Amino acid sequence: MDQILIVDDSPTVCGQMRRWLTELGYEVADAASGGEAMARIEAQAPDLIVLDLGLPDMDGLDVCRWLRANELTCRIPVVVLTSSEVQSDRVRSLDMGAEDFLTKPPTLSELRARIQTLLRSKHLSDRLLLSYMEMDRLGSFAESFLDRPITGWTRPEVADAMADHVLGVGLQDPHRPRLIWAGFDSGEDLVGIMWKRVNERSETFSTSCPKREMLALLASAERGDGEFISKDPMPEKMAEFLGIPPEERPENFVAVGVEGNTILAADYPWEVGIYELPLLRAMHRHWRVFERLRQDAQRVEDAFFQTMEALAVAAEFYDSGTGLHIRRVGYLSGRIAGLAGRKPDFIKWIVQAAKVHDVGKITIPFKILAKPSRLTTEEMEIMRRHTLNGAQVLAGSPHLEMARCIARSHHENFDGSGYPEGLKGREIPLEARIVRLMDVYDALRSKRHYKRAYSHEESVRILLEGDERIQRGHFDPDLLHILIEWGEEISDLYETLGESVPPPEIGTGGFGIPDVAETRGGRD
Repeated sequence: MDQILIVDDSPTVCGQMRRWLTELGYEVADAASGGEAMARIEAQAPDLIVLDLGLPDMDGLDVCRWLRANELTCRIPVVVLTSSEVQSDRVRSLDMGAEDFLTKPPTLSELRARIQTLLRSKHLSDRLLLSYMEMDRLGSFAESFLDRPITGWTRPEVADAMADHVLGVGLQDPHRPRLIWAGFDSGEDLVGIMWKRVNERSETFSTSCPKREMLALLASAERGDGEFISKDPMPEKMAEFLGIPPEERPENFVAVGVEGNTILAADYPWEVGIYELPLLRAMHRHWRVFERLRQDAQRVEDAFFQTMEALAVAAEFYDSGTGLHIRRVGYLSGRIAGLAGRKPDFIKWIVQAAKVHDVGKITIPFKILAKPSRLTTEEMEIMRRHTLNGAQVLAGSPHLEMARCIARSHHENFDGSGYPEGLKGREIPLEARIVRLMDVYDALRSKRHYKRAYSHEESVRILLEGDERIQRGHFDPDLLHILIEWGEEISDLYETLGESVPPPEIGTGGFGIPDVAETRGGRD
């Protein structure tokens, strides 16, 4: 409801105009002086002001000048009330920023016509300004994606984030639609997603409707170039297709068709028009650009990870020859990291970085790697250099920093008895502590030429109590606690990975991120 402020010191004039404007459906307030008017305007700016020039405390033109000097009030239309027929007075009013005049005493018909015209013009101006501002906000919104690695976003997350932005989820902003629907051409049907703003959040659900019928319903609102505007209530059948209950059928909607797909926004707080269309097109363009960047970045990242794995397999070639151990250690480390409450990006990278924990072995002479008997003290010193050599191989790129830390420190023990530096406790990077535990766990569970494969329970007992090779205190007790608490799940994952190359989605949520229903808070 538009708000109108009457500024006049005549109770008779104010009372009559208040009655007329209230009957016309406006919300009306009045002020008897310039000072009172300015206080009211500062408290809540009206949509239009009817201003008498002859006020008791100041010239009405001073109020007009004050309005135009303030960025927040300069666009409020002002109708000057005057009994003067002097041309210079009217010109001076226009110079001060008044939009129109009413001669005292005004008539109802003239008051209604002038106010309706000015408010209509203001509404169009407001919508144009809102469109420009929204385009700018959409640009700022796109920049917000930079706060998170682009490969960390999934396709649905991008669409959800953009829909929430356009709907104004979480904002106290009335200038937003309540519904957005995106329909994608799948042949005979338009398969879509509906986003609906409900209080401070959005609800999302899937839809599917016959493409031919939906396009026929849209055709009545088409204005050319794939643009649709309807100021009438949405057809019942269209609302049914979109999953909108009959009692919530919106009054109007706009839509754009782009490359066979359709984006529709509905239930605006005003009659829709051409000003709503550019935002929908911009939303689609931003989504396409970001999705293209995300896909390209994902391909580059995948190639990077494949190169890391190839390097890891090369290092393990003369051991197992299959790379199964390194893949299992990667997935198991990712699972433990997830259960320890680490963030998705940490989990994704440790799955890959753990695979190159022994990359330094490519620098060790083959005769030492392949020696079937126990190594001499000198040979053991050479073998231990694979940690430092591996860190050197992986040095130089910030993307390999986690892998470098793991390669260097995955033989450090929590009690300080490890190598190459004898680090102790949390001096050892968390990623190295995780890989240390999962490397040994996988070795215990696996069959080797010198040992049988141990069960999960036997492996955990050895990790806790030690044996001829392992000592108590080698491992982070918090990580051991996770292994015990989630033992069945870890054991099942190991069995799933088994002795074959696992598909990418096993235990990774599609991005190397374990699908863990419950996690524990991070400890580092």
